[in-house]
Amino acid sequence: GPESIYRYAMAVSEDCVLSVEVDDVPGENRHVKKSRRLDAKSLERLNAILLDPDLEALDPQYVGPDSEPPVLKSISLTAVYSDCVKSVAVVNTHQAPDAFTRLADKLETFAKSELGMWAVQMSVAQLRQIAAEKGELAARRWEDREAAYGNLYASVQAYREAIACLDTVNPKPPAFEAYRSGLDAAEKELAARCADQRIKADRAINLSDWDSARAELQILCQMIPDRDDPRNKEASDKLMEVESRIRKGGQR
Repeated sequence: GPESIYRYAMAVSEDCVLSVEVDDVPGENRHVKKSRRLDAKSLERLNAILLDPDLEALDPQYVGPDSEPPVLKSISLTAVYSDCVKSVAVVNTHQAPDAFTRLADKLETFAKSELGMWAVQMSVAQLRQIAAEKGELAARRWEDREAAYGNLYASVQAYREAIACLDTVNPKPPAFEAYRSGLDAAEKELAARCADQRIKADRAINLSDWDSARAELQILCQMIPDRDDPRNKEASDKLMEVESRIRKGGQR
């Protein structure tokens, strides 16, 4: 349109690296570029989107009525895949064909899922507000880190979310550096406590003190409650083995 340009470019290289670039000027003044390698299943999903028969059925252009005074507002979509090139433009009308809207949504959702680009769907004001809320939560959990084993981990996660919210925001708010410093301190403290807790658990295991080992490993699991975290998985696997020993009366 006459007041802003929004560009969303997605590409997949020959070595299966998905890259997305977003430029919004002047608008939200955001410039984002992210990439990652796709696995076979992700490539299949993208291929299915591009081979949707609705894409091929779209006309090259959809034009609405002229405005007074003349104002150009357009949305265009170009897809280049295999040996096909498909370009569709919607000019001076918000009544884009359903197939056009569905395809654009599917491609954006795909990138959002693969690259975690959910932030570009929100305004700068929304992202600043969410970041502030996450930053306040992170600081509270840090202050209460002695009150519950999981609070330190919660502080780390909240700081990460606050920073992620501001990834596409420029200029960064004054609190951004505080979030980064807070995250660094929380991560170091969490790593140190986990290492100490792991030593306590391993010492109990080496002494065949299975009840103490179970208690120490349970604490470690509470310190890292995310089951997708390798530290939780390691502790959970050891805990299962220890509980099996206890059921067998301490025998191997």
